[in-house]
Amino acid sequence: MSNRDDERRHASWDVASAPRNYLALAFAQTVSFGSSFVLMSILTRALGPSGYGEVVAIIAASLLAMQLSVSWTATAMNRFGSEEFVQTGRIAKSFWARSAMLVAASLVMLATGFLWLPALRRLFHLGNGLDHLLLGYLLSQACWVHVQQSLLAAKLPRHQAGLLTVERLLSIGGALALAYGNHLTANAVVSVYIGSSVVVSCVGLVFLRPMLGSMGSADLHTARRLFRYSVPLIPLALVSYLSTSYLDTLFLIKYLSLADAGRYAAVAQITGAFTQLPTLAGSLVLPALLSHASTAPTPATVEAFFRVLLPVLALAWTGACLALALAGPPMLSLLFGARFGDSTALLCVMLLVAAISGPILMGLLPAAHLLAMPHILTINGVATASFNVILNIVLIPRFGLIGCAWASALAAVASFLITFALIVRAVPNARWKQTSIAPVPLLLVAAVVSASGGMIIAAIASTAAVAVLGFFMRAELREGIRALRVMRAGGAA
Repeated sequence: MSNRDDERRHASWDVASAPRNYLALAFAQTVSFGSSFVLMSILTRALGPSGYGEVVAIIAASLLAMQLSVSWTATAMNRFGSEEFVQTGRIAKSFWARSAMLVAASLVMLATGFLWLPALRRLFHLGNGLDHLLLGYLLSQACWVHVQQSLLAAKLPRHQAGLLTVERLLSIGGALALAYGNHLTANAVVSVYIGSSVVVSCVGLVFLRPMLGSMGSADLHTARRLFRYSVPLIPLALVSYLSTSYLDTLFLIKYLSLADAGRYAAVAQITGAFTQLPTLAGSLVLPALLSHASTAPTPATVEAFFRVLLPVLALAWTGACLALALAGPPMLSLLFGARFGDSTALLCVMLLVAAISGPILMGLLPAAHLLAMPHILTINGVATASFNVILNIVLIPRFGLIGCAWASALAAVASFLITFALIVRAVPNARWKQTSIAPVPLLLVAAVVSASGGMIIAAIASTAAVAVLGFFMRAELREGIRALRVMRAGGAA
């Protein structure tokens, strides 16, 4: 084990490296975010709403199958791999045990494909001859997710973020090559996505090699631990899919059209890429909390994080979402052109979803894993998915695309409240009110733009709301900023 690997095992590394790690992740995500814009601009202009909708339908169908078959054990890799790395400086037992589970599940999916693939194609209105793309995307993404979770477990978040950026750049290069050769079709785009995932997965394994040992490192005890931890997450594998924009794709295809699904997915790609920022922050929080929990009581660690840091992070994230919403109209026109219509209201509502999801991704989900309470995720997922399904059925036929976006926003509110309520039962002193009011400015923007389309009024109202929030949360902001300065000083030392 190298000195660098040994340093990453300790809580002091998490504190000292947190600002540098997040800045590196934010830079990588900014590059990836810009790359996503370029890729979407190429695809939406070349394929149009219907062609882009077909790409989204293939991906949505593959991810549904992946969630039900192989993804439900992915979180256990991060959870127990991080623990193993802190204790031993390696992730060999967790990696090879989870790899064996992944291979077994993949073989079952391939052997039974003749049973479920036809039904999947019918569900998403896909034609015959796409089975190889559906299976290829499923398996490539399953392997790539496994490698990403392993990199996070080994406390290599910068490597993971860098590879995500490389994957996006490879996709852009492939799309440009296809466009130059006049071969840009929905099927060709999915093939490029598959190839990009395979390449970055192989590179990720090279980075992990010193910490993996041999395949014989896996043992039955570790596999059982991973399996027992993951079993309560099996329902979550389905319901988490039902809480995403891919479920929205299914309903939009059913109630509206493939072109409408393409328009919605294009905006969802923007907010989804942007939401990777709190997702990356959450990926740093879990290993850091695990390290600190080894020297302090776990409930006290969670209470301190919720009291000091999470309100500041939530308000800062809301400000970032607000800035993107106010820049929306010219950005959408530049990206998509006239064929996708005016999507400003759609973008504002979906950024409200992002603002609400930020605290969940940065704080609530890592806390649930730290507390070893995966049932919180399952309960939350079932409730949120139920809201999303019911609201889609009610709102899409009446309000169209904007109704679908508001269904997601209301489901996100339910997700936040339910998850916090369950965590507060385990950690009674955890504060939540300060964090819960942070998305209010985005709520004002989304409501005003949806009702009247008036961005000027929305901008004035949201700016006033930010000022009011900053005044009432001034004590929490001072305490959180002081804690961040201490962390930065510790990193410099």
